[in-house]
Amino acid sequence: MQNESEQLLLKNEVFSSGFFEEHYQGEDKEKFSSFGEELLLGVARMNEVCASKSTKIYDFLQSTSSPQKWLNESFLKGFEKADFANEKDKLTEQNQAGALGLESFFRYHLDNDAKEFQKLPI
Repeated sequence: MQNESEQLLLKNEVFSSGFFEEHYQGEDKEKFSSFGEELLLGVARMNEVCASKSTKIYDFLQSTSSPQKWLNESFLKGFEKADFANEKDKLTEQNQAGALGLESFFRYHLDNDAKEFQKLPI
């Protein structure tokens, strides 16, 4: 689906088709109802987190000499220039390097220190 009109039509079709009503009244109504409740709780939690973060940003902005200037020149600029794909690749490389270092650490200690543990009475 390329355009938003087609997406909106499909969404409206799903809602008007009785899909949700069937599931709310069908044999799995408890599972579907539980799913709906979990979904709403997740949305509510996400709203709480967003509100909390927004409040923290607002509080910080009030501590600057020019909140609008700081938003435009610092905060929002970071998102314009961000290369999230590159950052993901960097984090993946760092995680792989960390895992290899951990493996090397354990391998060394298993090869060397494990001999000492064999001497301990159990």
